[in-house]
Amino acid sequence: MQVFYFAEEYFSTNRHNYYIKTAQRFDELPRFTGSQIEALDMLDEIAEELRFYIIFEPGDIQFLHNHVTADGRTIYRD
Repeated sequence: MQVFYFAEEYFSTNRHNYYIKTAQRFDELPRFTGSQIEALDMLDEIAEELRFYIIFEPGDIQFLHNHVTADGRTIYRD
């Protein structure tokens, strides 16, 4: 899947650097260039700069569209 693309005329992303970078383990894939690695690292920096935390309480729920929102979560106890 492309990292950036348009879906139904909307800009979309599937940016999960861990998965993108670990794909390099497959020999048949082209190696990333220095510029591509730099761009992926810059996306991580921007995400870190713009992130915010939401504290959830029991009963809270959140819906996100993973292709238009970069999201993650910390360790939790169910």
